[in-house]
Amino acid sequence: MRTKHILGAAAAAALLAAGPLSAGLAAASDAADHGVGTGAATATLLGVEIGEGGSILSVRLVGHDATASIDPAAGDAFAEGILHPLDVTSSVEALNLAAPSVGTRSTGAQDSRSADPFAGVPSNPAVSGSGTTALSSVVDQAGARSLLDAALSDVGVAGGLVHLPAGSLTLAADSAPDASGASQGVDVPSATVLDLSALLEGIGISLSSLDLNTLVRLLDQLGVTLPIGSGLDGAAVEALADALDGSVDAILDSGLELTTPITTEVCAQIDAILDGTLGDVSGSLPDGEDLGGVELLDGIGDAVDSLPGTEDLLNSAAIGDLSCQALVDSATATVQTLVDTIRSELRNLLRGTLLVLDGTALLTITDVQAGLVASAAGTVDDSVAKVTASIGDVRVGALAVPGVADLDLSDTLASISGAADLVTAAVSDVLAIIDPALGNVVDVDLLAITESVGADGDVVNAVSTLSALVATITPPAVLSAAILGTDDAVGDVITELGGTVPALAPVMEELEVVLGEVSALAGPTTVSVVSLSSTGQFVAHAPGDGSTTSDSPATQLPRTGADTVLPALLAAAFAGAALGIRRLVRSASATR
Repeated sequence: MRTKHILGAAAAAALLAAGPLSAGLAAASDAADHGVGTGAATATLLGVEIGEGGSILSVRLVGHDATASIDPAAGDAFAEGILHPLDVTSSVEALNLAAPSVGTRSTGAQDSRSADPFAGVPSNPAVSGSGTTALSSVVDQAGARSLLDAALSDVGVAGGLVHLPAGSLTLAADSAPDASGASQGVDVPSATVLDLSALLEGIGISLSSLDLNTLVRLLDQLGVTLPIGSGLDGAAVEALADALDGSVDAILDSGLELTTPITTEVCAQIDAILDGTLGDVSGSLPDGEDLGGVELLDGIGDAVDSLPGTEDLLNSAAIGDLSCQALVDSATATVQTLVDTIRSELRNLLRGTLLVLDGTALLTITDVQAGLVASAAGTVDDSVAKVTASIGDVRVGALAVPGVADLDLSDTLASISGAADLVTAAVSDVLAIIDPALGNVVDVDLLAITESVGADGDVVNAVSTLSALVATITPPAVLSAAILGTDDAVGDVITELGGTVPALAPVMEELEVVLGEVSALAGPTTVSVVSLSSTGQFVAHAPGDGSTTSDSPATQLPRTGADTVLPALLAAAFAGAALGIRRLVRSASATR
């Protein structure tokens, strides 16, 4: 049974905004008991495991393990934090990469460190990005505390499969005479959980091996358009490609000699030949662009600059004003020149379609915010395990999955489970276009939590855990011939038209080379976005027993980059909510 969430909106917002507890969880409890205990926290902002248990590749990004204790059974009072900024392990030696772990430990005076998660890590296809981390530990008369602040940007993981533009994590483990535990806060504005092209390449399929009909269906299912005019959707791309291809056939079948010089009279003949071939598709083009015979794609070149990195493939020189009449003034232009120009337009249209899909995220999560607290005090009634978490929306391609927006833990378990099923189904609908066998490759779970408070003899335990999103990839054991290629593969068509197939999923291809020319995602793969765990353990003293802390002068451990004392807002929110919470969590274990 799940513990009822009664923390009000204002209190929940305060927990998220305030971040870690910088002056002790004791301030959050009104317990009169004093005792000893340990608080601990574990965090992974982003994790990927490829192969069983990460046997092929395992990436843990901003992993942090913090402990604070004033329990004599563990020795002298201490606080420590061990940051694993970046940990990559693999069956391939070249991919065993790690930024050096950074630790702080204190039995008295404050110990502070900072680290760059990517410092010294060579360029590689397993992980890239930038970030900053800062951690501190201290023991004083208030107890023992260990804190972390971390921020990441432009992180790519597992051959481009996952991309995190930005994310931040704050964490605190705290042990005081009144309570022990840990708190954490996370903010992830957006994350590409699965990149379409990288996923397909990783399981052994290239976008270029698919036929045009499949590609345009993918465009429409993903809500993606080519940046031509106001946007070409899948139907318009297919109609235009068919018209261009049909135009070439019509000219070749007309009996006109390819060596015939282009003149006004020849243009008139060609216009008559193509009447109805190109004109019929003009209504499917945005802004009513009229193809009008061979007046093709007028002005298209000005619109393609929004395709980053493709100016050499789609530009005003390659796709622009195509007019038979414009060739009249050329002394060397022939019917063959016109045919080659039309083929060039078709070639670049196909290349552009591949490039747009190559840059499309299959699964994106936005506005992930979470706060997590576990505080063990002298009694179960005075202890708290609490998770607050929300997701702005989940997108498949450019489209938000209906029924998933503004999901949070105030929703029922059935609603959250249903939202995960909707996301899984939306992803499956996209992949099944390629082949029905891919329809069950990806499974998605959202907002899995544990909130537990209980007692084991004299020891009070509090546990809170959160997994915001987990995507599990289970590729088919054998790819069918229909998946692996077709006689109408767009890549082959581009080559036949004299073009070069653009590089697709290049980072995943690089990863596969390092792995030994194998499909990187041939085995089971798990992508985790925000995995947090906070625990508290506390034993109350009998009156007069006292507690064990350092004799060091009182020290306030600053939150790096934030307030230097316990935020009053958090203290008020937590204290105001605690009376209601503890009546519901007593001796109960809640797991979602």
